[in-house]
Amino acid sequence: MNVFDVDVIVGRGNQISGNICYPDRGDEVTEDSIIVIPHGGEKYHVPGMKCKAIITEIGNRLCHLAIVTREQGKPMLKLFNAIEALKDTKRVWIRLPALGGQGVIAEVPAEGE
Repeated sequence: MNVFDVDVIVGRGNQISGNICYPDRGDEVTEDSIIVIPHGGEKYHVPGMKCKAIITEIGNRLCHLAIVTREQGKPMLKLFNAIEALKDTKRVWIRLPALGGQGVIAEVPAEGE
């Protein structure tokens, strides 16, 4: 099981889990999806509104998606090289600290593994 320390862009003080989804690969984004995207630009506005949480490779608190997800209370995390690091991962668990800063993403093993 892989565990990653991540920068929290938006969100704090909760734990969530969900299925990994890659909008750029044509994956369907649902309310249980945690999307993995290269940046937090406007291109990802629609998938960002449908998902449970966002993992991005680059971005900050002032990028488009961070501003709109903050209003909705959705977490957004930054993980360098996220698309490659999570490419074989189906489901993750995310822990966000109460006061911001570093969060944790842990791979959830598939049943039978």
